[in-house]
Amino acid sequence: MILIAIWMIAAAPTKNSISSPFARRLAKLEAAFLRPYRGQIGIALLAMLLQSLLLLPLPMLQGRIIDRLVQTADGNNGNISLTWFLTFAALIPLTCVLGRLALSWFSSGRMNHISLQFVRALTDSLHRKLQRLPLAYFDRQETGQLMARLTNDVGTLLIFLGANSLQLAADLVLAMGITVALLLLSWPLALMSFAALPIFFWNHRRFAKRIWRLSHEVQAQTAGLYAILSERISAIRTIRCFGSEARELSEFSPHLDRQTERGKQSLRATSLQSLAAVLIGGLATALLVCLAAVLVERGSLTTGQAVAFVAYLGLLYQPLVRLTQFYGGIAATLAAVDRITELLDEPEPAPCHNERLPRHVRGELRLQNVSFRYRSESPLVLQGINLRVRSGMTVGLYGASGSGKSTLLSLLPRLYDLPADGGRILLDGRDIATLHAAELRRACVLVPQQARLFEGTIRFNLTYAARDADQALIRRALEAVDLADFVDSLPQGLETWVGERGASLSGGQRQRLALARGLITRPPVLLLDDCTSALDAQTEAFVRRQVAEFQPNQTRFVVSHKLETLLATDWLVVLDQGRIIRQGEPRRMLADELATGHSPVVG
Repeated sequence: MILIAIWMIAAAPTKNSISSPFARRLAKLEAAFLRPYRGQIGIALLAMLLQSLLLLPLPMLQGRIIDRLVQTADGNNGNISLTWFLTFAALIPLTCVLGRLALSWFSSGRMNHISLQFVRALTDSLHRKLQRLPLAYFDRQETGQLMARLTNDVGTLLIFLGANSLQLAADLVLAMGITVALLLLSWPLALMSFAALPIFFWNHRRFAKRIWRLSHEVQAQTAGLYAILSERISAIRTIRCFGSEARELSEFSPHLDRQTERGKQSLRATSLQSLAAVLIGGLATALLVCLAAVLVERGSLTTGQAVAFVAYLGLLYQPLVRLTQFYGGIAATLAAVDRITELLDEPEPAPCHNERLPRHVRGELRLQNVSFRYRSESPLVLQGINLRVRSGMTVGLYGASGSGKSTLLSLLPRLYDLPADGGRILLDGRDIATLHAAELRRACVLVPQQARLFEGTIRFNLTYAARDADQALIRRALEAVDLADFVDSLPQGLETWVGERGASLSGGQRQRLALARGLITRPPVLLLDDCTSALDAQTEAFVRRQVAEFQPNQTRFVVSHKLETLLATDWLVVLDQGRIIRQGEPRRMLADELATGHSPVVG
């Protein structure tokens, strides 16, 4: 209710229908996150309305005091002494002020609590949404853009809900009450005062479209800055290696300048709109003061009534001026709502049957005519892949960069879903598209080449996917990847903090720690995507033998460009441009190649 009401007040020129998709997004956002608080919002709104309405008696009281003083000066004291009258008149403003303070404290406290709960629920929902979205979505989105929606856009909503939302709604009711008071005091003057309202509306419409556009541009520029900063901070080592700090600063400045310029333009437009509104209100008030003076001179209006009328007039124009002052914030809020709901409306993968995996998974895999492309308009990355892997086999994958090796491994744990016409992948005879995704990924663990570690301790990273792993299993995994002695040499051992993304470790140590993390889960299928590329030949040979002994009946896929590693596999598959061009026992394939005088398939 609140967000839609504010949207209607803002009357954005490009979003002028309550049935528009934008309005439906607002309704959806409110229904999802504010519905539990509608009762509390109603109470807070009532308190704000009462606070605003407590302004209404004050101008009328001022007018009565002035009229009474005029009567006293003329020798007409009435039935009540002036002292008692002024005492009584002083108590009314005091009561109104105390009542307004209490109601303001209550309503603002309620709305601050609700807005914090709203932001918590919204942030949690956005995080859950990101966890459910397919990897293809993240392939086309910048991390900084997503972070901007989770921080800047959500923060914009927090500021608006906590500070401005109820005030704008209360202003509407206050304006209606003032209208009634003006008509009671002098309906001719009241009708004249209403003549300024179309001018206020014209002023609003004149600037609204520009402010709306600039608010969206400011939000987009801010999100762009988040994206650049996120990328540059994550690449700070590369920047330092090439001594490119000065260049990065010079290249970042234009982006910052554009964002600053858009912000200035937005503030300038909002200020001009607010200034015009103040000017319209001031001119209208001055004109009506002159007319009120004429009516007082003619005896159609008392001095006190004229003063009360002018005071009410200021209260009537004040909400209109405040609306123009808030419009920049309203436009920014609606821009944030647009970007947030766009993320919430992002389609999720179609639900599958989620069949449970049996307690014992053999690890037999079969790929039937598998074809895949990352986007509908992109070329095929894999074409007609047919492969059968018996349980306990170690399969080597070889091919030039871009041949589809990593993509093939990503499809096995269903990090990407096959299209309807993309063939099938069977695990122990079951189509993986029908299996419970989380259970499938625990059964088919992928260890990528780029080892991703979390900020935390070595133990935390090792047991990330197996929190119940005992000390013996952790020790075995560290010994298998030749990290046990290194960890023992650290003063804090397993409790050593590795820093963000494992920054305190070398590349080889990060790769081995990531491999140990995969081993600890003891998956039936282990997918190794060139995850020992940073190791020297001797260490890699040791790790390869230890991994094979760690879980002897495990099915493994190994991507590598090293001959010795591929010769140690049971079956070698050679890919070229997404197709299998050769497969067989690696040593026999190598012997056949050498016998025919061709270059070896690997080298």
